[in-house]
Amino acid sequence: MKPLAFEMFAGGGTLGFAFEAGARGVSFSGASELSPQYLQAWSAHRPEADTFGGDITAFHPAEVSPSRNGAAMILLAGIPCTGASLAGRSKNKLSCAEEHAKAGHLFIPTLLWIRTHKPEAVVFENVPAYAKSASARSIRDVLSTSGYFLFETVLDAHQNFSTPSRRKRWVMVATRNRPFHMDVPVNPFVGTLDDYLDPESPDDVVFTEAQVAGHAKYIARKQSENCGWKTTILERDSNSCPTIVRTYYKVQPVGPFVRCKNSYRMLRPREIARLHGFPTNLPLPDSNSKAIEILGQGVCFAPFAYLGEKLAAFFSEIGKPIQIRSANQQMDFAF
Repeated sequence: MKPLAFEMFAGGGTLGFAFEAGARGVSFSGASELSPQYLQAWSAHRPEADTFGGDITAFHPAEVSPSRNGAAMILLAGIPCTGASLAGRSKNKLSCAEEHAKAGHLFIPTLLWIRTHKPEAVVFENVPAYAKSASARSIRDVLSTSGYFLFETVLDAHQNFSTPSRRKRWVMVATRNRPFHMDVPVNPFVGTLDDYLDPESPDDVVFTEAQVAGHAKYIARKQSENCGWKTTILERDSNSCPTIVRTYYKVQPVGPFVRCKNSYRMLRPREIARLHGFPTNLPLPDSNSKAIEILGQGVCFAPFAYLGEKLAAFFSEIGKPIQIRSANQQMDFAF
């Protein structure tokens, strides 16, 4: 039984790209996404798949219909984290993720879609803070009462998957019929950023003395307001890179920036992709800002390639006997 996957809130495709690389034998039947430009980037890697563009709440769940073709179906759902991330809550002055006007309710159509199509497995990913949200509690309650087994963990790209970027993601895997589990490796990144950054060049576009002074003035003002902000300069012998946000292209004085001979510069999209562990064939838009948005709100490669590999192996075991042990009984099942 060859599994097919469908991706909801597909973004620019970083999650699907990583998952598909690890889950050899799994292919995508389709995806839904609000942004036409993001959906175009997703489709660039799999033009044969169906796509559903627009607000997911404007569709009836039955309209967003993936093709099963007799195969097990996996749903990937990276519900937008705008209301759950620390930056998103601070920027929008939110007390909880559900207060975000555009993203806070999106777990509801996701659950309706799951109840309609009953996929064999669902993969949720979000920022770690999402795990404590009311949305996550609702997801647990609905899926548990719908007969799904739940597995949750946090994947740390830097500490678990030898990736330069310090990027953590909460993951919930819900499966029908039998429980899923995977061990998370401990494999911290021990190299330096030099292998991931472009070589230094006289043609590098660096910040001027006036711009550097402006950054310093801004940071000093924010520190006087007890914000604790500082400018992060990446050295070539640095061991890690902090999280790159989706609005990085707007040039916030906090950076991170790359040290150059007489100044510092912005990271380029392909450098960010390498720092996130992606191979060179990751499709990205020509637009610098759109490419950075996709990477800034996306995932790192290795954690989700690993998850894809483990879930594909899980599906390959379907049909073999397993044991489920409860407090007072032991039963053998074969699916």
